[in-house]
Amino acid sequence: MNRFNALVPVYLKYSSPAVLILLIFGFISFHLKGLIPAGPVFDIIWEILAFHFMFWIIVFIYFLFLLLISPSARNRILPGLARMKERDEREAMITGLAARYSMLATLALLLLLLFISSIEISVTKLPPEMVVDGKKHELRVGLSFRLTERNSPGKAEQRGNPIFTTEKSAISSQAAILAAIFWQLASFKYIYRRLSRR
Repeated sequence: MNRFNALVPVYLKYSSPAVLILLIFGFISFHLKGLIPAGPVFDIIWEILAFHFMFWIIVFIYFLFLLLISPSARNRILPGLARMKERDEREAMITGLAARYSMLATLALLLLLLFISSIEISVTKLPPEMVVDGKKHELRVGLSFRLTERNSPGKAEQRGNPIFTTEKSAISSQAAILAAIFWQLASFKYIYRRLSRR
């Protein structure tokens, strides 16, 4: 089993170009129809790449769960992603300080993203029949918390023509996760290099 787990990242590394080729072909065939020639040979190549893509996804899901539950896999693979070096006691201490710094910095970013995703702000231009004392605009500020992406059923009706709302400008969950990953790696590398120069 350990040998199989060691081969999984190798397979993902060297098979990823085929997945990239499939995605490029899929994009071209969907958006730029007619540029890719049709024929039995191309259909066979397409089927092979499609089956390989499905197998690649299964292996990649297994790989992610392996990183989640296996400390040895994490210690073998993830330090290379973060460029961690622990060749002596000094580098081990610097790595610990940088990891603490990046953990706290990432926690601060996640708290910020949680607040931004929870607050709801909208500016609405009211219709003439709802204007009171010459006030033609309405400002709404609220907080919401949802475990799913679906809108809550008890949401108040939108009155008038919305000028600005945070719902339309909210970032996606994928973008938030990607920002957190990038922030953690960047903050780790920043403090690691800063401490290494001392």
